[in-house]
Amino acid sequence: MDAYLEMKRRHQNEVNAFPLFFAFTEKQFKEGMAGLGLSPEDTDKIYKFGKTGGFYRKTDADSLWGMLEKHDKELADAIAGDKTGKHFGYNVKTQSIGSGKEGQFTVRTALFNREPIREGDIVRCIGWERNGRYFHLTQYTKI
Repeated sequence: MDAYLEMKRRHQNEVNAFPLFFAFTEKQFKEGMAGLGLSPEDTDKIYKFGKTGGFYRKTDADSLWGMLEKHDKELADAIAGDKTGKHFGYNVKTQSIGSGKEGQFTVRTALFNREPIREGDIVRCIGWERNGRYFHLTQYTKI
């Protein structure tokens, strides 16, 4: 199995298993609080997870942020260790000079690192491949 997908699945499973909940209605909030072993009035014992509608116990804050920092480090290490450039890439948004049609490609890390694309660059596509609904730019030159 692809190492990146395996890592992302593992990260997702860890987040799914973490004691937190998302609530967008009063009923969901009450159910979520009960799932944390708290009453709906125990709002002094929880933190909001940004503006996501997520909530978690204050006593779990260090564990949550430790897990998320570990995930960030594992991803950064995986990207740095991807010498083939097959598992990671950059999303490049494009616009045709002639028609104005917009699109987007993935440029694999190894190729991007050889010739980075910056906003405003004019790029000529020399080669691409399709993987399902995704398009990968496999060769290009900057004009």
